[in-house]
Amino acid sequence: MDFINSFKIGTLQAKESQQEIEECAETFVKNFTEKFYEYSANDLINILEIKNIINNPDVSTSEAYEFIQKNFAEKDFFNILRLERWPDKVNCIYCHSQDIQLLRRETLKNYYLCLGCEATFNDGSDTPITNDKISLWMLLWLFANRPDLLVFLNNELGISIAELEETQEKARTFFANNEGPLIRFLSFDGWESLTAVEFREQLTADLLRDAVMSSGNRKRPRYHN
Repeated sequence: MDFINSFKIGTLQAKESQQEIEECAETFVKNFTEKFYEYSANDLINILEIKNIINNPDVSTSEAYEFIQKNFAEKDFFNILRLERWPDKVNCIYCHSQDIQLLRRETLKNYYLCLGCEATFNDGSDTPITNDKISLWMLLWLFANRPDLLVFLNNELGISIAELEETQEKARTFFANNEGPLIRFLSFDGWESLTAVEFREQLTADLLRDAVMSSGNRKRPRYHN
């Protein structure tokens, strides 16, 4: 893989042995594929595009909204909810154990069994989010830092500013432990601690291409910081 060669170049500066570099790169790939194996290539590409849009001042709120309208369905918003709620491992919402068994996958949500307290729950359990509000929740969370967001959604959806503010506050409270929208998604924190930041874009592209993208589905991100 191309990114492994870049990984070697960067980590050689830290005087790691070639074997350590290989092992670290292979572990990174393994963790990546295990974490995202249930997502299609387009799922990941779309979420990556949203991450790039969030802090890109050259993409207007109307353009961001249009992108979401064209590319996101209800299941995509639940994908983001899952990634934001469980950035590392699924935790039991009752006893906080990470000893979790996946019971089944449905169109929108995954269902889990806690092997500690034997409780069952799903990605949306114990949240004020309902299926018909998931898209609004995610819009208000993902683009919370855009000053024109509430006025735009008020004009576009006909929802009062007061209701939008209330829903946004609920979203912020629910995701209070998150540093920001999609901060942990493809953040490469472990990788960046060993190699140069300059390889981030190549690593992103190569991971998506080699780890999850099929030969017949090579859609590329359009928005970049």
